[in-house]
Order: sequence, then structure tokens, then C-alpha cells
Amino acid sequence: MWRVIPVHSKSDRKQEEQQEKQRHDDYYKKESQPRILAPVHWEKFDSIDRHIHGYTYSVKCLGNIKDKRVLDLGCGTGWFSVILAKRGALVDAIDISSEAINIAAAMAKINEVVERTSFRAGSVYELDYPENYFDLVIGQAILHHLRHKDKVVMPLYRIIKPGGRAVFCEPFGESRTLERIRLAVPVPVDEEDKTHWDEQFKYRDLDTFRALFKVRYREFQLLSRLDRLISYGPFVNFLGHLDLALLRYFPFLRRYARSIVVELVKPKAKSTCSTRLGQIPTGL
Repeated sequence: MWRVIPVHSKSDRKQEEQQEKQRHDDYYKKESQPRILAPVHWEKFDSIDRHIHGYTYSVKCLGNIKDKRVLDLGCGTGWFSVILAKRGALVDAIDISSEAINIAAAMAKINEVVERTSFRAGSVYELDYPENYFDLVIGQAILHHLRHKDKVVMPLYRIIKPGGRAVFCEPFGESRTLERIRLAVPVPVDEEDKTHWDEQFKYRDLDTFRALFKVRYREFQLLSRLDRLISYGPFVNFLGHLDLALLRYFPFLRRYARSIVVELVKPKAKSTCSTRLGQIPTGL
């Protein structure tokens, strides 16, 4: 089935970016300071056998990144860029917020990864990097911020090497009913969070990328979303492992997951990749 992709003007995207830049600049001026990360932040991935969170699974999807050229898309304050560099990658990072980039550069300095990182403020719609430059692109909660996802497909495709991949971990909002229940739970939420569902990643957003990429995805967190109410670590961990079984064997539950990891694979040879590949790999 063909999906009709809306046409957006460049002025629409510029307005979107100006709003995002202002909002994040204001936030980072008030809330963020560079900090030294402990080794556990980049070493823990090697000891995880079963991934119950989308974040750790997204890093697992990258594989061995030693001396690989990686783009951290929407890098924020650079904490994840530091982790990637500590794991051996050569990291380029971009964010719309110049305030965030200033903090990211300071983060790289105090964590001693300046030689393996490069930061710039810029637009994800206009990725000014050489063609076929990156082995990998990764983003943590970035795609759902983009109102014009169709306009980032070609820039991503252009900068990724043939056979390379982009991996994104995104908040998932397929069920509006579940979102209403979430907001009714007696846990404080800010005003922005009350409208967050409309921005969260949906299954339909996958179609945007299928014209140029092979698309794989996996959902995470079902019952373990109760960590908003119950913070007892062992219990939340138990629920996370229970989620793995529920989401694997009861596919109809996947639309109620909290997060989704999306993997985009650029074919080694030019082709159109529209096959649905959203099955959980055996043994994961």
C-alpha cells in the first residue's frame, strides 16, 4: 500500500527548527552542566545478556564500533557521544541547540575524548557531511521530535556507507487509550508531557524510511512501564524480563509498548526496500 507523504515547505521546517532551538537553548542554559562519566556508563553493555530496555539494545545493535565512524544525531549535551568514543568510535555529533553543543564540547574535554569527537550545531534536515561517510548513525529520542520525517530520509541515506546502518531508540505511542491511562496515573507530569503522545513514534512512521532502507524494529517495555509508580529495582527488572516474553509471544501487545528501536539498513547495492521486517530475531 502506498502512503501519501505530506508536502512541507522549507519555511515550515525552519519555523520548526527555530522553535526547537529556542526551547532547548533555554533549557540547557538553566539545567545542564558538563560532568565526568564513570566507566560503568560505557562498560555495562558488555555484561548484559538480555536487553530489557531499548537504550541498551540500540547500543547492542551497533556491534563492535572500535574505529568506526559514527554520527550521534541529536546529541544534546554529548553524554552519549562520550560513551561512543569511550567504546572506541570516531564520533561526529550534531544538535540544533548551540547551547547543548557548547556543553557537549566541554563534556568531551573533561572526559578526555576530544581527539575522538567532533561537535557542531546544525539541522538534521541538512546533514553537511561527505557522501558515504558514516559506518553508523545513532540517535536517542530524536526522530519523534521531527515533524517532517520524510525530509530526513535522503540526507541520512546520502551520508551512510553502503551496508551501513542507522539505529534509533524512540518513545513509542501507538495507543492513545494507554496514553490517557498514563496521564491519569498519580505521578507528576509537566505540561509538555501532556501533549507528548502526538509526537511519539508510530508504526506509520516506519513507512517513511522504507523507500530507501531495509527497516527492522523491536518494541520494549510493557509492564515495566510501571517503574513510574514502583522504583524497586529487582521488581522492575523482573517485569522487564517478563515483557520480553510477552512481546515475543503475543504480538498484539506490541502496540502498547513504551519504546521502539528502529534499525535502518542501507543496501550495499541500490534497491527499493519496502518489505516489512519487523519481526523479533530468534534468540534475542
